[in-house]
Amino acid sequence: IPRATLSTLAIRSAEACEPLYELLKASILSGSVINADETRVQVLKEPGRKAQNKSWMWVFLGGAVKKKSVVFQYETGRSHAIAYDFLKGYTGWLQSDDYEAYHTAIKKIRAEGNTSIGHILCWAHVRRRFYKYWEMSKSPEAKQILDYIHDLFELEKLRENYSNKEFLKQRKNKAGPILNSLWNLLTDLSPQVPPGLAFGEAISYTLDNWPLLEKYLEDAHLSPSNNAVENAIRPFVIGRKNWLFSATPRGARSSAILYSLVESAKLQNLSVYDYFYYILRKIPYCESQVDYEALLPQHLTAEMIKP
Repeated sequence: IPRATLSTLAIRSAEACEPLYELLKASILSGSVINADETRVQVLKEPGRKAQNKSWMWVFLGGAVKKKSVVFQYETGRSHAIAYDFLKGYTGWLQSDDYEAYHTAIKKIRAEGNTSIGHILCWAHVRRRFYKYWEMSKSPEAKQILDYIHDLFELEKLRENYSNKEFLKQRKNKAGPILNSLWNLLTDLSPQVPPGLAFGEAISYTLDNWPLLEKYLEDAHLSPSNNAVENAIRPFVIGRKNWLFSATPRGARSSAILYSLVESAKLQNLSVYDYFYYILRKIPYCESQVDYEALLPQHLTAEMIKP
């Protein structure tokens, strides 16, 4: 079978799944926390653009606890308008890195009267900055900072032993002293370390973003890390090293749909092959939104889709 034929079949299959893709977006917006990130993708034949221009795959993860979904969204740019369009009617928390587009989108949404959207940053990003410096310097101060961050992450294990309400109380009580000690250490080190050095940049980044870093303590559903969405992106990044680019915007959008369904199925511990074998036989007979909703990964089990 010619490669072009196989590619066309994959695209047509993805387009048949588009109603599921739109429902995945709705399910993400119905949850209390959305994790967001973005990564590069190259598309060769975008109208009005050179083949070398970079486009972007935005990724959003969220939804009900233990019923989360992932959406990959192909865009030609990386502006705040993309995050704004996705989040403008949302009530809940956004967790992201410190990319300015997210800050701008949140400010715009709040300025329009939606004050029910919160924003937090990620301690894993902080840790990477200090770890990179410690790896090359073996600085005892950097190691002490890493130990404090490690202790914050260890507290997340308390979830296993408490209700959400009690976990929130326990985490806040135990994290408070750790954060105070870390803050004092960073403010002591800040005047001593030139801001142009990697260590100084890591310290400044942490102190500047402190209010959004400690906000995760306000809600039991929040985590100190944005790793969940980064884990969802990783297969796309690894795949990109092999397939390198999409030929057309239609192909890139189809990739977004397929990756969304694949990663959402994996979140529900479904066999990806079994899931696609199941839904591609059912979709031609879907007549209503209810029919499509029944095919979302969070509404299925391994037994239900077993061939």
